Amino acid sequence: MLIKDRERLESERRMMLAGITSLIEALEARDPYTRGHSESVGKILIGMAADMGASTKELELLDIAGGLHDLGKIGVPDAILLNPGKLTKKEFDAIKEHPVMGANILAPIETLTDMIPIILHHHERMDGKGYPHGLKGSQNPLWARATAVADTYHAMTSNRSYRQGLSQEIAFQIMQDVRGTQPCPECLDIFLQWINK
Repeated sequence: MLIKDRERLESERRMMLAGITSLIEALEARDPYTRGHSESVGKILIGMAADMGASTKELELLDIAGGLHDLGKIGVPDAILLNPGKLTKKEFDAIKEHPVMGANILAPIETLTDMIPIILHHHERMDGKGYPHGLKGSQNPLWARATAVADTYHAMTSNRSYRQGLSQEIAFQIMQDVRGTQPCPECLDIFLQWINK
């Protein structure tokens, strides 16, 4: 009986992940940048987490969360998401809703509730000036802070329709310059240690 229950749960989990993968593919079809970005953030996050001593279960969670961190962008209109120019305040406010939208999409799926804080808070900052809740310092969960570092680095070093990506060295310098106000210092140190291996 226990084996059948485990098999049923694993089957449900695979079906649920297939459904979410379809959502991500729909988002990626709209915004080609997202595909490589989500995969890269997931890889960076896994590398950092392994260096931080994460358990196998946490690594599995973070692998999925890294790929889903921008899931809420599926609810952002194309005119804003794909805008190659400077966003207006209203457009940027719409982009800032994507963590909440992502968390709301995942909320009904019981087996993914551990990911919600990561998805919801990956744009918070150490100084409390991030979004959506303005969490400060360690109020923001550790894995959300780690995701923010991975997300920031990859976003800065990637080519976008509206700008050329920065070099690794310049990105490192910028991240060091805002250390403690934007990125978590502990997570930034782990990231730099991991990427320089």
